[in-house]
Parts: sequence; structure tokens; C-alpha cells
Amino acid sequence: MNANIIRRASSLLVLGLGLVSMVACSGGGGGSSFAPPAATVDVNGTWAVTLFVDTQDCGGQVEEQDDQVDMIQDGTNVQIIPQNGDPIDGTIAGNVITLSTERVETDPDTGLSVRVKEQYRLEVNSDSNTFTGTGSQSLEIEGLFDCTAPVNLSGQRL
Repeated sequence: MNANIIRRASSLLVLGLGLVSMVACSGGGGGSSFAPPAATVDVNGTWAVTLFVDTQDCGGQVEEQDDQVDMIQDGTNVQIIPQNGDPIDGTIAGNVITLSTERVETDPDTGLSVRVKEQYRLEVNSDSNTFTGTGSQSLEIEGLFDCTAPVNLSGQRL
């Protein structure tokens, strides 16, 4: 496989932030309904975020990516607006933020379709000033390449 595709794939894994799919559940009949737990932390503000993406099993290396994001919280809904990317919508229950996304991009060098899937779980400390998290980023290039990389990330309120 072309080294540029792998390098670009690794970059997509690290930089990839896109539209998030949210799933909400509501009960029927009997007047009962499911509501997520209320948020116990306030994440509104600007954050410095560091991601470590381990693409070694994908032919890459451990890559570090630093970014600055704005977090906007409205009840149990959270929107993350990265400095270098598209806004991401997610949910917060207690002190845990859950994010997931899937998108398809075209590699400008090869014209191949690249499917990127991401999942993250962030745990915000009780002081609402730091978080740590884990996740995964999966990459598939038109059936030629399919790999999932673990992600560790942390954030500090600025």
C-alpha cells in the first residue's frame, strides 16, 4: 500500500472530528419515560485537548495531536467546536460525555473513499476543569485497508 495513503489515513484518524450521531430513548405507554441522568459538571468554556492515537497496528505510529476546543453545554447536550474541525454534538450524563461519529471522505491524492468512524468517552473531574478519556478511531479505505486505533485523550480548561 502506498505510504502516503497510510500517512494520510493516520492523519485522518488524528484530526478527524465530524458530525456526531446521537441516540435518544423514550418509553411508551404507561406514562413512563427514560431520561438521562442530569449533568453533575459544567463544561462550558474553552479547553486545550491532547489526543494520543496509536496507529501502530495500522502501519503508523503513536501520534500526538493538540487542539483547542470550545464546549457548549445545554442540560445534557454538549457541542464541541474544535479550532481545526467541524462541530461535534454529544451528550453528558453525570460527569461522562459520550461522542460518536461516522463520515466518508475522498482522499485528494488517490480519489479513494475513506470511511472514518470515531467513538469517545470522556470523564470530567468533579472540579469541571480537566477530563480524561478513551476511544477508538476506525479507518476503511475502499476494502483495501481496514484498521482500528485506540485513542487516549485529556483536556484542561483554559
